[in-house]
Amino acid sequence: MFVSMLTYKTERKGKLLVKVDRWFLSSKTCIACGYIHEELKLSDRTYLCQVCGHAMDRDKQVARNILNEAKRMTGAA
Repeated sequence: MFVSMLTYKTERKGKLLVKVDRWFLSSKTCIACGYIHEELKLSDRTYLCQVCGHAMDRDKQVARNILNEAKRMTGAA
C-alpha cells in the first residue's frame, strides 16, 4: 500500500519513482571501491572497508549506495 501511495504522489508531482531491488547489497558494498563486505553484521554501525580503508556511518553508506544504484538504473549517472 505504501508503494502505491508513493507512486501516486510522485506521478502527481511529475517525478519518477525508482525501486531498487530488495536484495541489492546496499549496506555491504563500499561506496569508494565497490568491495562487498560479506561478514558485516547488523550491529556494525560504521562501515569500514577491508580493502581501501574507507570508513562511513553505515546508514549514510546505504543511502548513497541506493542513490547511485537508482541513478545507474535510470541512466542518470
